[in-house]
Amino acid sequence: MNFNICNDLVSKSLRCSEIIVRKFDEQKLKPPFGSLCIHYERDELVEKYHFVTKKHESHQTNDVHLFKGSYSKETLTHTIFEDIHNILGVSLSFTPEVYFSNEHMTVFNLDSAYIQDSYSTEHIDVGISVLAKFHAVSLAYIRSKSIHKRFDLENIKIFQDDPLSTKNLNIIIDSIWEMLNNVRETYPNTFLDDINVQDVQKALNKLRKDLEHLDKCDKVLINGNYIFNHLLFCPDCKVGDFFHTSYQSPLFDLFQYVSSYSSEKNWQNNSEKSKYLYYEMLQAELTKYNIIGLVFQEYTRTFELLKPFMRLLFYLGNIKQPLCETSNILNLLEILNILNLSKTGLVEHVISFNDCYKIMTNLKMETPKLESFKTKTQHVRNGFLGQHYDLEIELNCNSQLTRHPLFLKAIPKSEALQEFANTVGSFFKETRFYDRYIKLLEDYNIDILIDVVPKCYFADEFKYIVLENLVARGFSTLSPRDNIQNETMTEVIKILVKLHASCLILEELIGRKTGEEYRLFNDFIREFKEPFYSSVPVIDSHKNSGRGGLEALVELVIEDEREMIALKKLVVEACKDQNDFAKPSTKWRNTLCHSDLWTKNFMVQVEDNQVKNVMIIDFQTYRYAPPAQDLMAFIYLNSCKLMRDKHLNSWLELYYELLTENLRDYGIDIKSILSKRDYKESCEFYEQFSVTQSITHFQVILAPSDILEPLLLEEESCEKIFFGTRYDLVMKVWEHDELYRKRLTEAILELKKCLISKQKAELF
Repeated sequence: MNFNICNDLVSKSLRCSEIIVRKFDEQKLKPPFGSLCIHYERDELVEKYHFVTKKHESHQTNDVHLFKGSYSKETLTHTIFEDIHNILGVSLSFTPEVYFSNEHMTVFNLDSAYIQDSYSTEHIDVGISVLAKFHAVSLAYIRSKSIHKRFDLENIKIFQDDPLSTKNLNIIIDSIWEMLNNVRETYPNTFLDDINVQDVQKALNKLRKDLEHLDKCDKVLINGNYIFNHLLFCPDCKVGDFFHTSYQSPLFDLFQYVSSYSSEKNWQNNSEKSKYLYYEMLQAELTKYNIIGLVFQEYTRTFELLKPFMRLLFYLGNIKQPLCETSNILNLLEILNILNLSKTGLVEHVISFNDCYKIMTNLKMETPKLESFKTKTQHVRNGFLGQHYDLEIELNCNSQLTRHPLFLKAIPKSEALQEFANTVGSFFKETRFYDRYIKLLEDYNIDILIDVVPKCYFADEFKYIVLENLVARGFSTLSPRDNIQNETMTEVIKILVKLHASCLILEELIGRKTGEEYRLFNDFIREFKEPFYSSVPVIDSHKNSGRGGLEALVELVIEDEREMIALKKLVVEACKDQNDFAKPSTKWRNTLCHSDLWTKNFMVQVEDNQVKNVMIIDFQTYRYAPPAQDLMAFIYLNSCKLMRDKHLNSWLELYYELLTENLRDYGIDIKSILSKRDYKESCEFYEQFSVTQSITHFQVILAPSDILEPLLLEEESCEKIFFGTRYDLVMKVWEHDELYRKRLTEAILELKKCLISKQKAELF
């Protein structure tokens, strides 16, 4: 840039030659664009004029360029645009006005304020609209019979690029091969060892053969490098770069555009959406020129043929140094999937290759080789604070193939539940349970939780947790709407005892070793952060949603208005009391409590109609509290009043007997931990807590899936249920479901009795 050019730019803009340029400033903006601010003097006044500039930068030769870029192409394209304007009599509003251009730079008569640093869905759709206008006017020009037409696009040599040229294919092969070798060096003994360069070459040649159909499809003048960063919103959208113009299928532009604003996770969805949106917009534009549009079946066929190749280029373009980063390996696996060279069958980015390699190591097989891995979404909901998948890893051990079914729990997809999970620290809690608590038990040779909790093979609080797949071993969860039998309740109590005993034993053994009283809470302060009852805003909102549902139930169950109003006041106070109930006790001995032991958080193995084994799962919300709190909460969450009236005393007796036995096995006298009298007193104390919590849980977990699931799939209604008000949910289910009415009526009346008894006790 120099003063002479600046002088010409301002003179042309103002249509006035009597100006003097005093200075000019250039600034880089969004590549390849920049801004040019010219300070000029006219009539003794100094003013400013702004332009948008575009630098013509050379491209590296080792990159894949479907269409060659040159200044000659851009110059010729603008000349063709002038001819299109003359022949068709249309204004090409999608191109900015060029005020200056040479092989190094182009200057547009636009203000730099119109360059977008970020984009919205609206911007993206506008970009597709502009693309449709460009292609439509190009096709109209191609089909024009005017004798004054200057250009035959089909025969312009510099526009006849071959996107699948031998040079491009060789660059792709070299890039894939380099990546493969780097990954194989870092992660030996996997299915990647079986892939050779000839396999890659053969797969790409097949892809190329499939695309021979492109020679027969409709071709137009295409941009050749249509990406979001080359669009200028001023405020109408204009295309600022035609360096790569070619004569090809318009779908090359569409796929390049989709790739420019998509991530690995949404490329597939974005391409499908754009497929229909672009077609509709193109057809609408073609009608303006009285041109018969593209046949949809033929358009779709071309789209599907081109899609794998463009998807491959998208993933290849996302691979950056260092090559063995997790994201790069995921991109490589997707490329191998496209070429049918991978055994992983990745449909969704759930688990990384790197982490599967760690799991293979943790499986502790002899000389294993990772053959494949794949994930499948579990569509039946078994909880709310995680997205659940089946993971299968196939290993080759001494030429023997073995399949290892595993369970993967990832962060929930719902934004509302994500926020709650993050606030509670649910994945942190569960990760630390396996990585820290279980290992601490192992250090002290406490094996009481073997066959009580599933084995963990990988845990990362920011990604996912991988456990043994209990379903593959014949375990299953129960429905909260079913009546759980006494036998099942008894078996769950047996393993709940072991969970509580594990912490008590650990504390006693550490105390013996150190000679000082030891309490796990002091070392696990973050782990024991209260999950459900605190004043943290998100948790408080969740608690209030349950309280709102509880008040609605009181209105439905209690017919007498005065009695209903009085009970609602007691219920509000009971909800506030939950915060105090949830705190570690200063009166009774505390232990690690599961804190959320409803039917989806334990699994049973049944043989010959008998419960053979039970395992506890989902350690996302544990707390430090007296055993009675966990025991009573479990009982009220999973049994009806009829069952409790019949079996409650025997369940409580059984628990204490088993706790005594488990502690005795490690040389610990239960009397030094929890006397029978204190145990009974604590069970009575936590009755109110348990009844109240069961009702807030029941509002959601007892709702039939055909009512609940559609609501949870909608972000707004999901957020309302967990963090807003459950009034509408309760009223809707109450009207349609008899079991819901029966169980919650029973629970409300039980809470009423409990609260009135407490009120009387306080009076006397």
